[in-house]
Amino acid sequence: MVEPPRRPDLVLDELESGSEQDLVLERALDGVSVTDADVGGERLPDRSLTECHLERVRFDGAVLDGARWRECRLVDCAATSLRAASARWREVLLEGGRYGALELYDGDLRVVELVGVRIDYLNLRGADVADLRLERCHLGALDLTDAAVARVAFEDCEVTDLAVRGATLTDVDLRDARLTTVTGLAGLRGATVSPAQLHDLAPLLADEWGIRVG
Repeated sequence: MVEPPRRPDLVLDELESGSEQDLVLERALDGVSVTDADVGGERLPDRSLTECHLERVRFDGAVLDGARWRECRLVDCAATSLRAASARWREVLLEGGRYGALELYDGDLRVVELVGVRIDYLNLRGADVADLRLERCHLGALDLTDAAVARVAFEDCEVTDLAVRGATLTDVDLRDARLTTVTGLAGLRGATVSPAQLHDLAPLLADEWGIRVG
């Protein structure tokens, strides 16, 4: 049996109204709601957000390396590219929104949920990920190269290119993910797939291991 991921338990009541300037100028925000803001191109390293709600915030080209987000919800936010290398996320929920590239490499993510999000490239290279749930998401590429990943589940998701070379997977349930291409197949050790997925992966496995089928 695959152990399912925990889900964020967010209670974001009585939040103070914040602004775009708060996101740019304040290094730490606690209990703040920000709607219809644009922080595109801003360099915002090491920002700390706790119990915050962000809605329709644009992050085009923003850099949030080392950001620490705890008990936060992002609704219908978007970015052509958003870099948050070495970020720490704890109980974070992303609902809706579109991201060209979401760069979370070398990050530390715990209890994160994505619902109805479209991401062309989700970069989790070298990240430490535990308790990640994705529902109704479309991922052009999911890069788990050299990542340590535990308790991940997909529900009605599409993943065009899954990269798992060098990854360590534990309780990763891929059965409800529509996979097109997988690279680094040896990294799938520890994942659970459906019989149909195994059938689809057979040619890739044969090629990876140099097996001739005749």
